[in-house]
Amino acid sequence: MSKCMIEEKENNSVQDNLLQSELFDERELKAESKVEFKRYMACMPTCFIICPLPIRSTGPEKPIYEKKYNNYKMQLQGSHGIPGGKIARNILMMITTAAKVFKSENVNEKNEKIIKPVDIKFESLKEFANIIGVENGDGLNNAIDILEKYNYLTLNFNKNNYKKDQWFEGMNNDGTNNSIKDENGYYKVRSRVNIPFFNKMEDVKYIKNKHKRGEAIKVEIQLSQQFVDMAKENSSPIDYNVYKEIRSTVEKDIYTWLVYRVHKLAEFGNRDGLFISRENLLKQFGDDENKGNEKMKYLRIIEAIREIKKKYYTDIKCSIIERGRTDEKGIVLFQSPLVINEKDLRYVPLISLY
Repeated sequence: MSKCMIEEKENNSVQDNLLQSELFDERELKAESKVEFKRYMACMPTCFIICPLPIRSTGPEKPIYEKKYNNYKMQLQGSHGIPGGKIARNILMMITTAAKVFKSENVNEKNEKIIKPVDIKFESLKEFANIIGVENGDGLNNAIDILEKYNYLTLNFNKNNYKKDQWFEGMNNDGTNNSIKDENGYYKVRSRVNIPFFNKMEDVKYIKNKHKRGEAIKVEIQLSQQFVDMAKENSSPIDYNVYKEIRSTVEKDIYTWLVYRVHKLAEFGNRDGLFISRENLLKQFGDDENKGNEKMKYLRIIEAIREIKKKYYTDIKCSIIERGRTDEKGIVLFQSPLVINEKDLRYVPLISLY
């Protein structure tokens, strides 16, 4: 074999090796990109989208928190205080998602329906911290404090319901009904709902002194069936990747609310747009504990909406009305591309229990 042919063969071999190496690198990059591009779906109860949690947690000295919006009046009661802030919202999304995706109903051999409790278990505090997005140390201590608050927390809310030409379920024992029929044939019913968050919480131990080293202890939570039922029937999906990127607590609330509102516009086929007044924006997102200037509060809400539109929900169609009388100011929402839906195959649940 001539020297020229040997060199040509060697060159071809080198080229083949390079080509194989490039193909391997390409496959490796594709595999890595698939691993990295994992998006998480979380769920938030509708009542907490309409009436958000407080901006800051409270201690036992403030065991009651109330929030009103139109015909909703929500009240939280907790002997250990009320959970608030960003971590409290992350935990609420975590337990709501667990309740939503868990198949709690089964049928036994006698074809009887059996309700299994929803148990959430983390083998270590580190695993729990990763799910809710906190680091070890003060952030983890804060998260455990908030879990304790949820363990003693009850949600109470009143809602006025209207239905035409129909009595409501849940009559009094004597067959009467407290509803009042108005001149248009509608029955007005005031219903009160009381929902504990947890049945129990076990094995949560931690060391508050940051100069001492804490041990990795299991976290076990059992959700109440009332909370599970509420989460399954009345919660909205959220892109948790985007949600975690948002730093401001108020911006988190507004982003969740915008996603929910756009879903409702699509559900009801509203093509004319929905006007939300300055007054209603302040009711929902004005800091109730901060009695500052309403004008400054409203400006912060509008700036938050602009920030969300620019960074986190760029496809949303939203007009801000800044001129005119005070009662004419606000925003108009129009039908927009949806961020996520419950059966979106691009997402996996934030937490899955099987």
